[in-house]
Amino acid sequence: MKFSVYFLVVFISVFFIVACNNTNSNLSLLQNQQDEQLIDSLKKVSDTFYVKRYGRTDFVTAEYIIVKKDSIHVQVMRDSANKLRQLVVTKKNINVYVARFFKNGQLMAKTTCNVKGNIDGIATNYYDNGSVKEHGNYTNGIKTGKWKEYSVENKLTETVFDTNGIKIR
Repeated sequence: MKFSVYFLVVFISVFFIVACNNTNSNLSLLQNQQDEQLIDSLKKVSDTFYVKRYGRTDFVTAEYIIVKKDSIHVQVMRDSANKLRQLVVTKKNINVYVARFFKNGQLMAKTTCNVKGNIDGIATNYYDNGSVKEHGNYTNGIKTGKWKEYSVENKLTETVFDTNGIKIR
């Protein structure tokens, strides 16, 4: 019981430490591999695993992994090429981790959530070429503090938000 929760917390912590120190476009592919490893690890300790098929082109299959003893539910959405498009991890019906991917497999965004299910903590969003689009902090679903924003050409601009999410500069 404690192993899977511990593993999940350690994995997410390591991810954010690595993500905050690297803006290389190859990072999103590495994170995709790490998510696949997380999915495989959770499958091994799960009580229930099933696949649901959809007729859509953006999400063709959804894998559901359930670890009842820890109240963890994982939804893995894949496209027709079996590429990971979305990963959502919930604990006690509250989102704790969300990752979304572009059609080309590049990471779009990864976030952690607080006990209310709102985005909370460090977040990084990417362009479809894998370069960083923006990086900063959310507090209870609102952008706060200093955010680094990048153009597609990777030129840095800096934006600051107040505690209410109002853009200061």
